[in-house]
Amino acid sequence: MLLAYASAPEDMEAAQAELDKMFQLRLDIAKAQTAYQVYKAYGNQGLMDAMHEMAEAARKELKVQGVREAAYGDNVDLTPYFRRAAIEACDSDPLCMAQPMPLPLNPKYRLLLSLGVQEGIMRDWARTELTRLSAIEPSLQSAEDMQQKELQEKVARLRSAAASRILRTSGSCSRRSIEGSGFNR
Repeated sequence: MLLAYASAPEDMEAAQAELDKMFQLRLDIAKAQTAYQVYKAYGNQGLMDAMHEMAEAARKELKVQGVREAAYGDNVDLTPYFRRAAIEACDSDPLCMAQPMPLPLNPKYRLLLSLGVQEGIMRDWARTELTRLSAIEPSLQSAEDMQQKELQEKVARLRSAAASRILRTSGSCSRRSIEGSGFNR
């Protein structure tokens, strides 16, 4: 419960922490509602259900905090409080129906997903592009996986070489290097 008329600094800090938590819960609902709309546009019922559960959990917490239900209830649209692109509310790829997969970071893919939620000709174009992209995606993904594996192997070789070099040089501490270091007193 928010502390009324807090005067001591620690009371003010506690009250501010409670307010911050309430604002974060409101933002969580806004994010869940925004993501729900994206997942709904692509017909992903599993992710829609997950976003509904996320919003409900935040609503329960707000109720415990004593916030009026009129500010966050089921019928209250909080999406305007999520001030980023709708696709940014999504943690999972709306096109993956079988099981949730992380939303790729590819900006072109994210743009197409965003446009695919719009109405009209832009939506149709974006969905056509997404279909075309998903047809070539497996070959692009396998090439990307190969590059990633090669990079990991190079890093492992460099680390091994660096470790070998360190071991060779650390065991060769000569009398001359000790004398020049100032530790020969």
